[in-house]
Amino acid sequence: VFEQLALPHLLKEELELDIAHGLVGKTVIHPSQISIIHDVLRVSLDDLNCAKLIVNEMAPAVFKYNGAMCEPATHYKWATNILERAKWHGVKQAGFTAGCEQSFRPA
Repeated sequence: VFEQLALPHLLKEELELDIAHGLVGKTVIHPSQISIIHDVLRVSLDDLNCAKLIVNEMAPAVFKYNGAMCEPATHYKWATNILERAKWHGVKQAGFTAGCEQSFRPA
C-alpha cells in the first residue's frame, strides 16, 4: 500500500524496487494510482524477447543476449514471471511480434 497520493513519482520508484525484489502487485488506495501501477508493471520489449529465448526448448545451455549471459536453468523462473507479467500487464513498447526474431548464437 502506498499512502502518499501527492507523490506519484515515489509510488513509481517503490514499485520499481518491489519488482527488482521479485514482488509484483500493489494495493490501490486511490483510483489515481491505478494507471501508475499498470504502467510500471508492464515489461520491456527487451525483457520479453529475452524471456522467450530462455523458455524456448531449443535454447542452448548458455547463450548471450543483448550483451548479457543467459542460462535457462538459472533464469527460467525469471523468464516465466516476465511472460506472465506481459500477459496480464502488457509490454511497454508497442509493436512487438508474437514470435521472437532473435536467433541463438554462441556466446
